[in-house]
Formats: sequence, structure tokens, C-alpha cells
Amino acid sequence: MKHKKTMILISELIIIFVLLACYYFIFWDKPRAMDNEAESTKQDNAAGILKNLYTAKQVQIEDEVGPKIKAEIEVSNNIVNIKQDIFLKDAVDAIHLYIPSYNALKITLKNVSAERGLLNIIRGDHNLKVDFEEKQDKIHLEYEIVLDKKRDTLSYSDNFIFLTNFLITPAVYKNGAPLFVYKSSFGDPYLYDINNYDIKLTTDKRLQIYAPGKIDEQIIGREKITVFQAENIRDFPIILFRNAEVHTEKYGDIDIYYIDAYAAKDYVESALQFASSNIGPYPYKELLVVKAPLLQKGMEFSNTIFIGDDCFDNQEVLKRVTYHEVLHQWFYGIIGTDQLNEPFFDEGLVNYLALMLSNSQITGYYNPKLFQLQLKDYSSKDEYYRLVYYDSAVYFYTLHKKMGDDFFKLLQRIYAKGKFSIVYFDEFLNYTKEFLGGN
Repeated sequence: MKHKKTMILISELIIIFVLLACYYFIFWDKPRAMDNEAESTKQDNAAGILKNLYTAKQVQIEDEVGPKIKAEIEVSNNIVNIKQDIFLKDAVDAIHLYIPSYNALKITLKNVSAERGLLNIIRGDHNLKVDFEEKQDKIHLEYEIVLDKKRDTLSYSDNFIFLTNFLITPAVYKNGAPLFVYKSSFGDPYLYDINNYDIKLTTDKRLQIYAPGKIDEQIIGREKITVFQAENIRDFPIILFRNAEVHTEKYGDIDIYYIDAYAAKDYVESALQFASSNIGPYPYKELLVVKAPLLQKGMEFSNTIFIGDDCFDNQEVLKRVTYHEVLHQWFYGIIGTDQLNEPFFDEGLVNYLALMLSNSQITGYYNPKLFQLQLKDYSSKDEYYRLVYYDSAVYFYTLHKKMGDDFFKLLQRIYAKGKFSIVYFDEFLNYTKEFLGGN
């Protein structure tokens, strides 16, 4: 009898266990499985949207001028990993490339490849030449950049990450030969022709991200994936912040993003109005204005200006630097110059226009030595700033006095013919002869 009761008890326990198991699978695990499936579907859909956006423009559009640079960038703290393809307009036997980040940091070049094979790779610190086995129009690169904590335009801190002059780009050619870049502790030792960028950026989801041509952004798990498409610009700057005060203003058709830099708003708009009226329209949809911890006063990039944080302590300095950097959007950005071999050209012209807009008095004479010096020829930073910024500004002031109202007609002619190209100083002189004859 006792055995029979034990068997009944065991049977009842088995039935209870089976019922509980059924309840678990039917009523508890199913919603969780549905949540997991929904989350998985959500992530797949988000990734699919970004993939479609990132691959939507594989062919060059009619209005694009230069090569296309397609890059997948992953940022984790101070480590930046990049997988990049460069698509050229025409197939070539060899390609010369610039590695601009070498001016501030060293990078690890992990992979260089091409679909139809490579013959040879010749690498200097700042220049890279790749010979192909046969003509082709695409090269693949993979590399890593380790950022330092410092007051620089390519750096990081606990609050920000600045990625500027960091992507490998095709070399500039003059008279059929590449121009080579080199390291310099002052000036702008960078050269860019016009490029077109398709960028996919993966970062910590807590970061705010600003760069030219943002078209979509999604948070997937702990990551934020942002996609950009920017056409007919030179470099591709990216600004990342954990905390920043951002104001967005509309100026005509331009969206201006002030990142901790709203105090510069009036000066930005004055410079935009001046340049648009006297040189030519700003052809882009956005402009980023960034207050940044820098050793220098400011720095220009495509669709972006950095203003040193110290400038905001003095309104006159802030006005002059803001004018200068905004005007660089015309002479550097829209109209390129050779900043290594003719550093006086864009800096002197932009500085003169900024001084003019500031109603600053310009006096004295210029030293013609400035026309012969490349960036590497300057013996000191003081000599560089004296000749490239001030003496060169005096030269353009003298030219303006000689030409009168034709001076701005000259700039408008250069804008119309030189937009999205590089104008060298000898070409500039040829333009002046259209107004001054042979003088």
C-alpha cells in the first residue's frame, strides 16, 4: 500500500512538472522569444537601411568632379581603423597617394591591394606610390591611426575627437607630375584636389557627430552608425563630442552648425555675405563652425572652420580669425591653391580680405622674397607668418589699389573659371593681365 502511494505521488509530481514546462514554453518564453526576434529584426532593418544608403551611390553622378573615396571608419576611444577604397576617374598604371595624418601622428598601414594585382609599393612617410600589374581605376587600403591627447586638429580628449587631414587621398598633379608633401611644424603642409566622399562611421552611441553631408544615423546596440555623402570637397573633417552646445542657424540656403561657437555667429554671417557678394556663391548646403582647443588661432577644412578657444576671450581677435577662416572656404575650399609651394597665395589673399572686412589699416611694403619661398624654405615660424600673412596681404592690398573695382571682378572671374580646381599663382597673374594688360 505504501509503495502504491509513493507511485501515485511520483506520478502527480511528473504531471505538475509537465504542466509547468508547458506553461513556461507557451506563456513565458514565447514573448521573450518574440522580443528577441523583434530586436534582431530591428537591428537587421537598421543595418539594412544603412547598407542601402551606403551603397546607393556607387556610380559617379554627373556633377562630381574628382575621384570618389569610400571609407568605413571605426572609432573606439583613441583608436581609428579605416577600410578605404579610392575610385579614380580613369584607369592608370600607377597611383600616387598622400598620407596627411603623418604630419601629426604615425599610422599603421595594414593592407594595400587592387583587384588586378600590384607590382610595387614605394612608401615614404607622407607619400605612397603603388604600381599596378595592369591599368585599373580602384585601390583598397586598410590602416589604423592612434590619436594623442593634445591641442591639435587631429586629436582626442575625454570630451572630443577631432579627425581632420586623416584620410589617404590621391596626389595632386601639376604638368603631368605629382606634387609631393612633407612634414612641417607650421603652415598647412597639405594638398587636396577635389574629391567625393562616401563615409560610414561607427562610434560609441553617446557621441554627437558632425561632418559634411550627413544623410542618416542609427543606433544599433551600443554603437552609432552614421552615413555621409559629400561631393566636390577637398578633405573630409569629422567632429565628435560627448557634450557640446550646438546651435543651428539658417543663412540663406546654408545650414550653419555652431559647435560651442555661437559667439562667432555675426562674424560668420558677415564673412559669408561679403564673399558671396564679391567672389561667388557658397555652393554647399552646410558650414560647421567649431570652437576647438588649438595651439594656433584657427584652421580651415572643407565645409568646416575651427576657431581656437583663446580667440573667444577677445572680440577683435574672434572677428578677425572668423573672417579669415570663413574666407578660406573660397580660397582653399572652392578654389584650391598649392599650400606647400605657394603658401603666400591663399593665406595672403584671405588675410587681406579679412583685414579689409575688419576695416583694419594696411601700411608698408612687402618683401618680394615671399614669391620665391616654399613652405619648407622658411627658417622660422615668425618669418613664415610675417611674409605669408602680412607681407602677402600688403601685396594684395597694393594690387587692389592698382586695379580698383576690377579687383573683385578679377576674383569673380577666377571663381567662375577656377571653381573646384586648383589655381596656381602664375595662373592668377595671367588673370590679372586680362584687366591690366601686360603690367
